[in-house]
Amino acid sequence: MTKKFKALQIKRQFISDKIIIGIDPGKNKHQAAIINHYGLPISNSFTFANTKPGYLKLLKKVSQQTAKSNDKNIIFSLETSCNLWCTLSYFLRSSGYDVLLVSPLTTKHASLAGANLTGLASTSLAEHSRTGRTGPPYAQS
Repeated sequence: MTKKFKALQIKRQFISDKIIIGIDPGKNKHQAAIINHYGLPISNSFTFANTKPGYLKLLKKVSQQTAKSNDKNIIFSLETSCNLWCTLSYFLRSSGYDVLLVSPLTTKHASLAGANLTGLASTSLAEHSRTGRTGPPYAQS
């Protein structure tokens, strides 16, 4: 078993059976999508402001859509483009959630295919996280 394969297995084990919220950060608004452990969308993607009230709106939407799940079964996946992810990551971690940081290089192909234009970048990000194709770093609360 190669080193890369072992790393992929560890990532997949960490993510297995979890609901993933993929977030594509933006300067004023973030785009989010919620998928289950099979990769199926739980709700339509949505936007929220890059402010504390916007973050609270995110948590409210997530709790509505995942009411039957334990918070430990929820993971947030953030693309680390520029420094737009920092404040949200700190907020989510202080709220007790696990946060997975994803390099923009792993989602580059999706954005080249037009995912950003259709609002699917956050779904693509969540799917990359679900399958373990994210690369370092991981951040756990």
